[in-house]
Amino acid sequence: SLSVSVACWARPERTAQRSEHAPGGVSSSYDINILGEGPGLTYENFIYIAFTGTFKSVGDSVDPLDVECQQLVLEVPDGCSQVVLARKQFGARCQLWRMTGEGQLQHEGSSPPRAQPDKILVLDISGPAPQPSHCVNLLLRRPDKRRKSTQTWRFTDDGRLCCVHNNMCVQAKDGFFGLRQGSEVVLGPSLLTVERSVPLEQLVSRQRLRPGSGFLTVKVLTDGPTRVLQITDVNDSRIVAVLEESDWVNVSTNARPPPVLTDDSALLPSRDNKEVQLTVELPCIGVSLVSRQPPEELVYARLSRMHLDVMWTAETEMVNLHVEDLQVDNQLFQAQCPVVLYVTPPTRSTDPEEVARPAIQISGERVPHRNTSNVEIVKHLIVRTKNMSLNVEERLLLKLFAFAGFKAHEEPETADESDFETQRILAEATSAHAKRYYFGSLKLIFCQLRLSVATSSKLSDQLVAIKRKLGLTLIKFQDAAVELEPFVKRHIFENSQFLMNSIVKHYKEELKWQAAVILGSTDFLGNPLGFVNDLSEGVSRFFSEGGNVKALVGNVTHGLSNSAAKVSETLSDGLGMVILDDEHEEARRRIRRAHSGTSGDHLKAGVKGLGYGLLGGFTSVFKQTYEGAANEGIPGFISGLGKGIVGTVTKPMVGVLDLTFETASAVRVSSRSSNRKSPERTRPPRCVSSATGLLPVYNQKQSRGQELLYSISSCDYSELFMAYEVLRSGSEDLRIVISSEMVRVISGNTNNMFLQVHLSELVNCQPLSLYESGTTLHYIELAIRVDGGSSGQEPTKRPRVRCDSGAMASWVSEKVNHVRTIYIERQHTLMTIAEQNLLED
Repeated sequence: SLSVSVACWARPERTAQRSEHAPGGVSSSYDINILGEGPGLTYENFIYIAFTGTFKSVGDSVDPLDVECQQLVLEVPDGCSQVVLARKQFGARCQLWRMTGEGQLQHEGSSPPRAQPDKILVLDISGPAPQPSHCVNLLLRRPDKRRKSTQTWRFTDDGRLCCVHNNMCVQAKDGFFGLRQGSEVVLGPSLLTVERSVPLEQLVSRQRLRPGSGFLTVKVLTDGPTRVLQITDVNDSRIVAVLEESDWVNVSTNARPPPVLTDDSALLPSRDNKEVQLTVELPCIGVSLVSRQPPEELVYARLSRMHLDVMWTAETEMVNLHVEDLQVDNQLFQAQCPVVLYVTPPTRSTDPEEVARPAIQISGERVPHRNTSNVEIVKHLIVRTKNMSLNVEERLLLKLFAFAGFKAHEEPETADESDFETQRILAEATSAHAKRYYFGSLKLIFCQLRLSVATSSKLSDQLVAIKRKLGLTLIKFQDAAVELEPFVKRHIFENSQFLMNSIVKHYKEELKWQAAVILGSTDFLGNPLGFVNDLSEGVSRFFSEGGNVKALVGNVTHGLSNSAAKVSETLSDGLGMVILDDEHEEARRRIRRAHSGTSGDHLKAGVKGLGYGLLGGFTSVFKQTYEGAANEGIPGFISGLGKGIVGTVTKPMVGVLDLTFETASAVRVSSRSSNRKSPERTRPPRCVSSATGLLPVYNQKQSRGQELLYSISSCDYSELFMAYEVLRSGSEDLRIVISSEMVRVISGNTNNMFLQVHLSELVNCQPLSLYESGTTLHYIELAIRVDGGSSGQEPTKRPRVRCDSGAMASWVSEKVNHVRTIYIERQHTLMTIAEQNLLED
């Protein structure tokens, strides 16, 4: 029997057609991408007529005196019709026979291949009829119905070749001594030995030229990342390889059973039965992304209630990960969107299954390698998330590109750069050495994404260069409900570059289909889709809650105020660009940012914005004209006068729009339902600098001190935070903030500056304990040069600041002196131009 498996790597750049030809038979073509059974193959299978007794001792050496190793078969030499004995030769046509359904033995070598029936010669005897007591030589004749009795043959159960007459069989002439090469073959009477067995010279059997029945079934199967063309004989019931699962076979020759197995108990090979299971449950895990230059924390991700199951066996590696809640925070100071990614709060219409589902669910199964291979085999990988809200802020996005190593400088272009890049990608994709990944099933399921984008102004030169090179142009919109179709692939076998490009292309196409939803959520149109959603939710709650008028009015109010706020903000920002007064615009932004987001704060900011706009309009002509003349002379005077006239009209208008925006925002905040409120930051941005120069362990108190520093320094990030401590608690509430440039003592109640000393003026700091009225009072004493001279003999002043304890006074004094030492060392350090540029960036 015959069973063959032909492995074909399914590569997209090659043809999927494969042609198979059965030796001596027909051929057919098969498409390896179409799984299942294809057309069968047939082939013609010839036989040898062999003397069985001469095949008992088969070896490499032939003893001419040993009959049992002669391997004698019937042969008709070329140009002759006489049948003689000859040593077996594989594929020799003069030794090949074909047995028909009528019992005739056709000789293959006496006629051309596939000859007409009248040209074929069959086995017969030389005489007119067999003689019961005499032997008759065998020869070839034309088929003749009148000689049917001598042209019809059969192989008997006792191992003879007989004609119609049962007592006549084929044998070697001269009996046992005739079993030699070149001896004639005759038809003679059947005899038995003394032991009542068939004599050696009369034992005749047939041997096939090829194994099998002559008919083959052909199937296309999957064997991991391989398409397998399986060719099997129809009569072969034996098993060549065992499928451990109905749709999966591990590609490994070491794990396959022997070529042919008949015992069911031995179907599976011996395997390593060791199994390792690992279960990890964490209430929370945090991941912080920190940039080295400039030193700042970019994002902080918090994964809550994480459950991880991992299992290793000799045949598979499985992993299941569940994360119940997820939040990614924007840790940049003055971020417009403090939270980047979070789970969308459920509404009354949310599917209960969606509510119960974890935020992130990852399930995968991989087949381990026994040998080094450039193929990774994954049975399945499924990534599923809840409905998410994503807030993209332009400044953070550009900083993430810079963190990832995206270079802002322009590369010199060559004439064939695009051709070279294309050739490089093609070479990587088609290289035989490129690592490929096979996925039996790959699913990425992100159902709904509420997408918001916030643009940024006053970007640094580096970020502007990155934005220009990316060709990035963003528009501002909020809460666009984007429905994403899952990315599903089965039996995919590609390299990582191709897989990533396919995923990116899929979701790009999905976003293009959602362009209308995004356009309807833009700020310059007033977010009309947001208003429609608010209205529909209010109407739904009105009927489902038995005439809830409060819910209806609240949702309609939120929708109208949100649209009014969006339109007025867009108009005020657009007119602000026409003013051409950067100082005025920066002051407007500070007024907007200087509140906690409550309704009262919005109203206060609106009133301040209106007053600042009116004041700017009254003074615009004088201020702009004076600054232009002072900086550029006569041309500056003329341009300043023009800017002043424009500002006189536009600044009050911008102030009115700011008041409208803040008033609408106040109404929006007060009417916003709980399921629409964005979560707060998990924690304040971490401190990434310290007096030791190393990344410190996160400390929430120090993070609060860092926020306090940048709030009083107008966000001067060149001044690095060093330390923070509360000197006096209670009603006095004194706090000290130590930076790389200054020592500040602040009143925590009012944020008023109690004491401010530059490190260049500081001589030292020391703890001091005084005994007054039966109580020991603890202070820190700062020695400050009065005129800023460098001589130690010059007069100094020594202000004292009271502390709650002596330990606190000692710790603060140590920190101040250490930071002062670092400042002096930096002032006396000669730096290269590259180091200076790095510090300036």
